[in-house]
Amino acid sequence: MTILVADDEDLVRSVVVRLLEFLGHEVVAVESGEAALSCLRERDDIGLALLDEQMPGLRGSEVLAELRPSRPELPVLLSSGDSGVRSEDPKALVLGKPYRLEALEAAIAKVSALN
Repeated sequence: MTILVADDEDLVRSVVVRLLEFLGHEVVAVESGEAALSCLRERDDIGLALLDEQMPGLRGSEVLAELRPSRPELPVLLSSGDSGVRSEDPKALVLGKPYRLEALEAAIAKVSALN
């Protein structure tokens, strides 16, 4: 599956990309919510989006709200170090930071099964 990763922190983004590639996924990585929206509008091969909730500009939840009209079925993981972050979106889950490979893999399986 091709996964979009949007995180403004270079180190976090590069580690997440490596983890996802280790799990066998193709990854498209961007550094902002605006870039994530643009990518999601241009590419129809993205099967899941992993969006950082705390990005400057458009937060992950704002990207999610913007993309829903055009991509209602896209599974989304909102990644956040804030334990208070919640999502009311039926195709989105919150993945708490920091997380390990096993938690990432489980979250991908769980959000992908929400069909």
